[in-house]
Amino acid sequence: MNCSNTEFAETIKGAKVCGTGRWGKVFWISLEDRDVHPVLHLGMTGSVQIKGQAPLVYRDFKTASDIWPPKYTKFVLKFKSGTELAFTDPRRLSRIRLVKGDVREQPPVSELGFDPSRNLPELDKFTELIQKRNMPIKALLLDQSFSAGVGNWVADEVLYQANVHPAQNTQTLTSEELSNLHDKLYSVVQKAVEVNADSSQFPEDWLFHYRWSKGKKSDGKPKLPSGDSITFETVGGRTTAIVAAVQKLRKSAVTKKKTVKVFSRKSKKGKVSEEEITVETEESETVVVAINNEDLPPAKRTGGTKRKKAIMSDDTELVAGNMVQPVVNYVDFAEEGRITRSKRRRLVTEAAVEKGTKSTKSLGGGNVDKGAAKGNASPITSPHFSSVAGQGKLRKKRKTANS
Repeated sequence: MNCSNTEFAETIKGAKVCGTGRWGKVFWISLEDRDVHPVLHLGMTGSVQIKGQAPLVYRDFKTASDIWPPKYTKFVLKFKSGTELAFTDPRRLSRIRLVKGDVREQPPVSELGFDPSRNLPELDKFTELIQKRNMPIKALLLDQSFSAGVGNWVADEVLYQANVHPAQNTQTLTSEELSNLHDKLYSVVQKAVEVNADSSQFPEDWLFHYRWSKGKKSDGKPKLPSGDSITFETVGGRTTAIVAAVQKLRKSAVTKKKTVKVFSRKSKKGKVSEEEITVETEESETVVVAINNEDLPPAKRTGGTKRKKAIMSDDTELVAGNMVQPVVNYVDFAEEGRITRSKRRRLVTEAAVEKGTKSTKSLGGGNVDKGAAKGNASPITSPHFSSVAGQGKLRKKRKTANS
């Protein structure tokens, strides 16, 4: 619960400490004769210091040991033995709460995921938890409801040691990468806990030692002893250190389901039926796959005249009016990534020309090749099929000529 400084002091004054606990970045003090317990989070710059002892050091967030109470102190606990404990935070990003009942069963602890140093799931369960999500792997590691206690530098260290790019999508990770992540997540966190986050005791080959010179007077381009450069990108909303020599970002192959509308002429009156089907496409695709007539669900009639959507693939067939025409392999749009409509039209034209199924005239102008002029409908420019915006111009010209 939220409380004022006076309420906090009055609640715990005179209490007996019977234990402490930690889960992820959250820790607490258990009080024997109280129903509420202090639950604390250091934030980015918080620290706990005991009077007369050297303070814990994490990077530049140091507390002077010769001043008591230390600067930026939020509260001091005084024990009958004479021991004093201070909680400090210069940036006010820490959290101090009083929680009723069993701390583990109440927020914020109950909302946390597994703690890698305490109950890291077995590899099979770990893999299952990751593959349920669809996001960059670093963003998932930073999610405290997934892995409690993993912060920015820990995530970067784990991914570097596992040779996994931070932006790699969770659903595209290989079995080997998942196994490496599982091992390194435990070993990195365990080592940091063992040495109380004293970076001077971290192994010399850790990325941690070389990632902090970004933007400093050197050249702003930190390198590992091996000569491999460290670059910085924003992943999961956080500045991320990446060693491109060992962390390769593969093209995403995430399969998504997309609902598309298919229009097919079913009646002699020229009415158009509209069907909705669900197809699987890669994340990078911008063109849907083709379907056959037999793939269509039962027709649902709609009135009016509507343009048919362009639906293409390598080996399937194309629905065009009452005809089913073979489709040439116009172009692999997935390889082109996300493209504009005009570029797609140009690519289709070039591929068709290469196949010998289209004249060299611009497709956008609605030109019909010689085969279509003789009555053999072209797969691209058939009057029954509109694959690009230019087909609208073709129909408009015919209407004007007939009138």
